[in-house]
Amino acid sequence: MEPLVGYRFHPNDEEIINHYLRSKMNGEDLFVDDIIPEIDLCRHEPWDLAASQPDQGQLNDQVWYFYGRLDYRHANKNKTAHRTTKAGFWKATGVVRRIKDRGRQEIGNKRTLVFRKKLQGPGSKAVKTDWVVHEYQAQTCLPHQVGFYSIHVRI
Repeated sequence: MEPLVGYRFHPNDEEIINHYLRSKMNGEDLFVDDIIPEIDLCRHEPWDLAASQPDQGQLNDQVWYFYGRLDYRHANKNKTAHRTTKAGFWKATGVVRRIKDRGRQEIGNKRTLVFRKKLQGPGSKAVKTDWVVHEYQAQTCLPHQVGFYSIHVRI
């Protein structure tokens, strides 16, 4: 199906959490899956993500939205999430921002991650790239909902 002329998919932080992420977490994702696919971020290099993205009406924009689940390194889910790919890793930067709804109620948080590409050779370091992810997490109430997140990728 061709997108409507002039259509742009550009939800704000509250809409991402309350309308899209919560729908996905609650299994009410019939319309959501057509717009935002689910991926494992660490199985894809950032430059390959656009190929797995359905049209969101942003043919010229370099912004994509995905769902995923956090993969924790340890059984204790309060520890660090695994965010490594074959070519590099997503590094958290800045502070975690709390997202509030219009009634000033906290509904989730937003974290910024920057992709760092590993250099070849012994003792080499990783280089910062222009790939940025905004990772959203809703506050959860039910055990099966823990770890679901929505990501917004841009270059």
